[in-house]
Amino acid sequence: LLADPTGATPQGAKEVFAQIALGDLVVPNAFNALLDNLIGGAITTYSDDDPPGGPAPHSMLATDPQVQADAALFLVDPVTNVPPATRALAFP
Repeated sequence: LLADPTGATPQGAKEVFAQIALGDLVVPNAFNALLDNLIGGAITTYSDDDPPGGPAPHSMLATDPQVQADAALFLVDPVTNVPPATRALAFP
C-alpha cells in the first residue's frame, strides 16, 4: 500500500466499496451517498425485506453475516467480487 513511505511516489488508484443502510436513522447518509456517487466505486444499498424496502439497522456491518461477507469478498478481489447494487435481507 505504501511502497514509498516518503510520499515522493504517488500511490495508484484504489477500488472503493460503499455500504449504505437504507433508512439509517442513527447516521443519515445523504452526504455519504453523494460522496459515494462522486467517487464512482461500487455501492450496495441494504434494506430490510420485512417489510420490503424497510430500513436496515445502523449496526448491520457488525451484526449481519451477508453484509460482512460482501465487504470481505470485495477486499479479497474487488474486480470479480462486486456485490449487487441493492440487497434485501432479513434483519432482526
